[in-house]
Amino acid sequence: MRKRWPKLLQSWTRWWRIRSRRQAFTIALVGLAGKLAAADGHIDPEERESFRRMLKAKPFEWKRISQQFDLVAGSQAGAEIYAEMLSRLTQKQPERRRDILLGLVDIAYADGEFSDQEREFIARAAFGLGLNASDVALALGQNDEGVVGPWGVLGLNGPVSCRELKQKYHDLAREFHPDAALA
Repeated sequence: MRKRWPKLLQSWTRWWRIRSRRQAFTIALVGLAGKLAAADGHIDPEERESFRRMLKAKPFEWKRISQQFDLVAGSQAGAEIYAEMLSRLTQKQPERRRDILLGLVDIAYADGEFSDQEREFIARAAFGLGLNASDVALALGQNDEGVVGPWGVLGLNGPVSCRELKQKYHDLAREFHPDAALA
């Protein structure tokens, strides 16, 4: 019985560290997204819904997440701190940082307008995340001539909503699927 305690303690300690990292990640992501949503001066329901699709959370957690989202959206101060926290939490996962940036672009574009304030916010957030100017340009769909970005591959111009992106992807998949060619 005594031999089980160290293993149980190690298991519990590991679980606690993982849970704490997940909570820190969620707090930082909610903070950064809330500040971005308010960057143009107002938060639209479409921006909230875009964030909801970005963050996978349990239904009972959404009330607390929404409260934090509204609280941080009150000012632009501190956005860099949230970005740096996300950078530290994803330091060995550069693709995850790029995914965060793409999610932020989706939130910014969700209301149909992509303001200069939102564009500047995304550039500052990318710098805080440890990303470079080419990552920002790629996320915004702005590339050098001859270079096809993620939007261009699907025949889209610039950032679009997740719904439009998925619809275009499914249309192309249907059109070019090997089984469709055989029929």
